Amino acid sequence: MFTSGNYSSSLVSIESQEGCPINPGSTLSKTFVVTPKFNGVNGRGIAIENALPGEDKKLATSTLLSSEQSKEDVFGIQVSYCVRIKLQMGALAGEMVGELPFLLMPQSAKAAIGDS
Repeated sequence: MFTSGNYSSSLVSIESQEGCPINPGSTLSKTFVVTPKFNGVNGRGIAIENALPGEDKKLATSTLLSSEQSKEDVFGIQVSYCVRIKLQMGALAGEMVGELPFLLMPQSAKAAIGDS
């Protein structure tokens, strides 16, 4: 969807009902491993790198802004990723949604940041 100069697209979706419903006073802990990658099937609106013919396409790296910059001051395409978690809390409580942002960058950039 494109609204107010922003575009968002879903890359991966996982749904699980294992261990549900949770009884009052009990807990549930789950771990999901998600590997974001460009699958090439539905690439509409997804920022990619190495889009030349014959090269593997990869998801664009995250845009890093300095502490003095704000998103509104930078012109161009800004790429960011987040994991969205949606919990159904039951008919009376409704749902709870949380977002966890993360950086996506190539191994060479990770090594350069780690050295400094």
